[in-house]
Amino acid sequence: MLSASRKWFAMVALSLLVLPCLATVEVSCSDGFQEDCASFVKTFCQGIATDLIAPSDTASRCFAAKNGASCGLAAKNLGNGEAFPTVEDCETAFAAVSALCPQGGSALFQQTPMTYQVLSDTGSCGPPVNN
Repeated sequence: MLSASRKWFAMVALSLLVLPCLATVEVSCSDGFQEDCASFVKTFCQGIATDLIAPSDTASRCFAAKNGASCGLAAKNLGNGEAFPTVEDCETAFAAVSALCPQGGSALFQQTPMTYQVLSDTGSCGPPVNN
């Protein structure tokens, strides 16, 4: 987890990054395995853009990364109604996590009910594997 001052800095820095979208993103970092999952973000975000996600449900995919590692990407609906994740919000969230959290983490948009999470692991994806 980020310390209070580092978390504040992260929120300010990310607010500036996404200022054109007028969105505020809160990022929390994980302490897991470090793997570059950025190459899977576009595929994931475009793939879930048509998924209507029910409240408290998650759309997730696992991607095979280098050296037998895996990248798990997820979008969870924290709202009270069904929601579609947008490609723009999804890509912005993962860009923020990638910039601040080399070991993965999550990003929450305060203006939308969606949270986005990246988890890297030393093990491979379980069946089915999405590449």
